[in-house]
Amino acid sequence: MAPKKLLQILRINDLVEILGVSRVTLWRWERDGLLPPKRVLGPNTVGWLEFEILEWLESRPTGSPGSFNSGQGAAASASVEGRRS
Repeated sequence: MAPKKLLQILRINDLVEILGVSRVTLWRWERDGLLPPKRVLGPNTVGWLEFEILEWLESRPTGSPGSFNSGQGAAASASVEGRRS
């Protein structure tokens, strides 16, 4: 039997440190749907599951920031492709 993996909860300051961005940037990413959803842990407490953040980070594009599509995702890419045709 494989050992159970404990779920690690990351708080906002953990994300700031891990991702190297400000709290405001995290808020914007969350608002724009670019960050995995936070979990409500209590009346005034939220956190993110570590494995979801790590999977999200692995899924991010590599290369220069100019190659990133401003977070618009596949829909924006498809509309750009449609205009080229």
